[in-house]
Amino acid sequence: MLKCVRYTDFSLEKFFNTIRKKDWFKNTLFVITSDHTANIDFHLSAPKSPLEEYHIPLLFYKPNSNLKGTFIKPVQQLDITPSIIDLLNLDISYFGFGNSFLDKKNKKYVYQYQNGMYRIADENHMVFFDGDQVNYYFDLSGTSNSPKLPQSGEQKKLLDPYVNHLKAVIQHFNFAMNNNALKD
Repeated sequence: MLKCVRYTDFSLEKFFNTIRKKDWFKNTLFVITSDHTANIDFHLSAPKSPLEEYHIPLLFYKPNSNLKGTFIKPVQQLDITPSIIDLLNLDISYFGFGNSFLDKKNKKYVYQYQNGMYRIADENHMVFFDGDQVNYYFDLSGTSNSPKLPQSGEQKKLLDPYVNHLKAVIQHFNFAMNNNALKD
């Protein structure tokens, strides 16, 4: 894997050294990401939460801009297009399930679906929902990476916003798919 990373690093350096001389370079927003993650454990850290199993690189680069820093909240590939629209200040209509990472108004969630289980997560919790009930959840803000069962009323109340939001996303998606409405 390290050879692959070194080759990618070498290729990106060569690519940017070549295009840096082009007149369009300074007016370009580059988005670098991958389409999936590798399931690699180098035994360098504590056991991972399920959210960390799906980390992929995501980099936005615009030469001579104030675009600097690291965004540490969960972001998903669905967020790339709305983020590009914001970064380029485009005045266009866009339909999608993601949100710009620059948008401070909306709560940031990431969604996954695997093995018949819907997942919704933010920086604090990851909830596993089978379509009817929460099967378990992870407290991502703590030190334990063990799944928890929502047993008390207080725990269930804590998870309600996640479940309600996820149900709305599922309903919106299914309606749009059934009515050929996944467009603006």
